[in-house]
Amino acid sequence: MAVKLGPGWCGSIVNATIPFCSITTPGGIGYVKGACISSRKYAKSTYDVAVSEIGKSFKGVLVSAHEVGHLIGAYHDGVDEAADCPKNSGFIMSYTRHNASMFSRFSECSKRSIRHFLSKIWYSKCLRETSDAGYTYPELLPGQYMPISDQCREYSNGFPCPSQSAEERCQKLCCENNVYRIFRREPAVDGTKCGLGMMCMNGACIPSSKLKVLPWI
Repeated sequence: MAVKLGPGWCGSIVNATIPFCSITTPGGIGYVKGACISSRKYAKSTYDVAVSEIGKSFKGVLVSAHEVGHLIGAYHDGVDEAADCPKNSGFIMSYTRHNASMFSRFSECSKRSIRHFLSKIWYSKCLRETSDAGYTYPELLPGQYMPISDQCREYSNGFPCPSQSAEERCQKLCCENNVYRIFRREPAVDGTKCGLGMMCMNGACIPSSKLKVLPWI
């Protein structure tokens, strides 16, 4: 896989749909504090790229967010600058996922490291540069155009577990087929319906009307 970045890039993440190896769980890699550090300053070396494996069912989206966290200064919880946060904290930069409302957020250690990274004049200026070749983000959340049935079909060639409530899917998605039942490490994607006028967001089932006032950290 070759990645060519133009002179205006401060960082890039490559989401691959093909598996990196035989492990079934999605993986990724990213350099800590790698944003804005590329061959523009270091000959033949580029650190501002992260790579993650992601599927059509959005499996691995949190891995992508994790790798972006590395690029903008966050260490794994329990390591180096984040040593005072437990490695099994459950936040996005930790080693465990046991609460969807936590692993979609950064720990205080991660926030501190990111703030410190962004306080450096060079990085701050680089990351705030704008480009005319902008990307238009979709207005809909993933779950608003990929219903729960499609998520399970893409993930395990199955269907949603009938015994799992809509609210529970916002914490951990359960899919099954004629052979087995499997719980995905990640919840149903944000925007998935979990009741009348309700949708999944950051591990919780919330009224759709509250979406526009949600904090994004």
